[in-house]
Amino acid sequence: MSYSSDPPPPKPPNDPPDPSRLPLPTPDEHPCLQPLKGYDLKLMATVAVIRTGGKQYKVREGETLEIERLSAEPGSSTEFADVLLLAQDSKVQVGKPTVSGAKVVAEVVAHDRAPKVIAFKYRRREGYHRTVGHRQARTRIKIKTIQAGK
Repeated sequence: MSYSSDPPPPKPPNDPPDPSRLPLPTPDEHPCLQPLKGYDLKLMATVAVIRTGGKQYKVREGETLEIERLSAEPGSSTEFADVLLLAQDSKVQVGKPTVSGAKVVAEVVAHDRAPKVIAFKYRRREGYHRTVGHRQARTRIKIKTIQAGK
């Protein structure tokens, strides 16, 4: 018969040690905890987070992405001044709410529509069913430059 005041039985000696009691490795001992060694941070791409169409996008120079429809014509240039974050040359600028003076310049490549999404409504045993389709308008842009703020 066992009572709650009894001590727990001793562990056999061949059990592995409890991981919560092990000492934490230092950055020199564990390669995943070391900073970026051997990388030239100036050669790393400039990254920005922009806000357009109610969404946020992480962009790099030369990258092509699809966003909500813009009113600009294909082939024209457009600027995004709502830059929420800018990482450049190992410096990170976080906007409050936007980075002042920073902007992203992009070229409008094309306008198209997303694949159709079907919304089907149905109520059993009532003869009720409705099918509605929707295609979201979108714009394909190519990021030209990311300009830092002051």
